[in-house]
Amino acid sequence: MEINLLVNTDKAYEYSQTITGPVVKQLVEFAHGLAMMQFVKLPGMSDEEYQEQLPEKPLDMLFYIKLMEKLFSQKENVRLGLAGENIKDFPY
Repeated sequence: MEINLLVNTDKAYEYSQTITGPVVKQLVEFAHGLAMMQFVKLPGMSDEEYQEQLPEKPLDMLFYIKLMEKLFSQKENVRLGLAGENIKDFPY
């Protein structure tokens, strides 16, 4: 695991444990797990394949977890997106 490419992993985990909404928490934990798996070299994976899945710069996991919480808290927009509908109210 390329630890030097990860920042704030402990803080990210601690923050994720404070999320109270069960659905949002589960989705954030799923996104967190997927992100962390990018840093694991799986058996049979070439060095080149492994390097291609890593970020070029350090990833701040606390920033990522907070971003995923904001995304998944917008339940109606998530529902629309999963249904293939156009999401008109972007949060920016």
